[in-house]
Amino acid sequence: MDRRELFAGSAAAGVVLASGAAVAAQHGEDQKKHYMPPHKEFRAQAQVCLGDGHACLDHCLALLGRGDTSMAACAKIVKQMNAVCAAIGPVASTGSRHVKSIAKLCLEVCTDCKAECDKHAKKHMLCKVCSESCAEMIKIAKTIA
Repeated sequence: MDRRELFAGSAAAGVVLASGAAVAAQHGEDQKKHYMPPHKEFRAQAQVCLGDGHACLDHCLALLGRGDTSMAACAKIVKQMNAVCAAIGPVASTGSRHVKSIAKLCLEVCTDCKAECDKHAKKHMLCKVCSESCAEMIKIAKTIA
């Protein structure tokens, strides 16, 4: 094989690779345009609620550990809220037919959680933050349930 043949073969391979990359890039752009993850806002707020709920629950448990039982009901409902919000991602991201059901359950649990957190919001900042997260989740869940 001489240099001309090598160069011609290399150039042809380059053209093939470049055109393949262009097709792949266009396909990727088409996929981005057509795929929108289902219930993105619902799933994102569930993650916010989970984070704020875990912080609130840790706070409740610390107080309970010191003998302050005033946060017992809050700890129970926050634990329930965390369980429901943890289930939202896997259910909603697959476009499950159960999204409306979990949104309805979420609406009920977050309403209870917000009401309980509101009782302690003036005294405990973490309860206020959890209540605000639940309020946002309630708005979103209402649009789905």
